[in-house]
Amino acid sequence: MITSKNTKKRGFTIIETLIAIFILSLAITGPMVYVADSFHLAKQAKYKMIAYFLALESLEEIKFARDNTIGYDTSGDDWAVAFDLDDRYFDWDKSAGSDGDFAKDCGTEEPTTNNPAPCGYLDYTDDDGYHYGALTDQESVFYRYIKITSDSARLDERKAFVVVGWNDGIVDGELNLTEFIYNLNN
Repeated sequence: MITSKNTKKRGFTIIETLIAIFILSLAITGPMVYVADSFHLAKQAKYKMIAYFLALESLEEIKFARDNTIGYDTSGDDWAVAFDLDDRYFDWDKSAGSDGDFAKDCGTEEPTTNNPAPCGYLDYTDDDGYHYGALTDQESVFYRYIKITSDSARLDERKAFVVVGWNDGIVDGELNLTEFIYNLNN
């Protein structure tokens, strides 16, 4: 009779295989989380940059409206008539005229979480950028509104609040800029 020597085969057990798969999955998912976060942060940075420029554009439109009153009779409080909307929310509606300096009245209702955009969302086209009434079927992810108040008894000073926000369903945020506007005629 022939007896065989130890014929037991050596290999990995099921437990060793499962542990190896677990360690490998940890090694792969760690860097994938960082990649997903970096995409999110890049999108957030892009939206913040665009929002900042949209807010600056609004402040420049306010200054342009103010500067167009230079040379007129602007005694007293009349210098701010170009953008005085009685503490109402508004935005610049470039679709309303060729100069793009027409105010879009958005009412007096305070923006809320459910309605953050009292003026609606801006449209975007490659030719004209962001504005209302663009010939496109899709709104952008940005909204903007402006409020100008007179916080003091000084007749030659106004405070402009510009809010630009974004919401694409995944990334949302809001940027607020405040600037004092002064009567340059004095």
